Amino acid sequence: MGSLIREAFANVQYPGDDEIVPRKPNLDLEADAIRDYLKGKHWSTLTAEAIWRDYKGDPSALLTFMTPKAFQFYWPGFLLICLNEPGAADIIADSVFTKFLPPLNAEPDLLIFREERRSLLTMEQLKVTYGVFLACRELYPGDSALEEAIAVLEGILADG
Repeated sequence: MGSLIREAFANVQYPGDDEIVPRKPNLDLEADAIRDYLKGKHWSTLTAEAIWRDYKGDPSALLTFMTPKAFQFYWPGFLLICLNEPGAADIIADSVFTKFLPPLNAEPDLLIFREERRSLLTMEQLKVTYGVFLACRELYPGDSALEEAIAVLEGILADG
């Protein structure tokens, strides 16, 4: 599965240090921490162990605050974390699975931002994500967010 992930995301370019999180006019400490942590990192170097050890914020926030281009670039690293480190992934895996669920807070801006991030994923990348999620069933048995995400992806893939 790892080779399929690497192949599907091989041509995705690093978004640039200033495009990891959206720029905001007021101070946003979580976004600044995410930018500082991910700056210059390739997605293939991400591990749950390193995130827990080195990232000073909430690990589940990493994907939440990213720009669409950063989300597409770092997404395969998070898929690999889910597959390769299920014991350490914990809330990181939950954050990955919930990225395909409707947000609990259905504010229009949040819905648009979430859809913009997902819309950059190609059909091949979505299929690989679906395959990873199916493989995760054995690693995260009974995870309701995972099951809901699989159903959402099935709908997206069926619509082509």
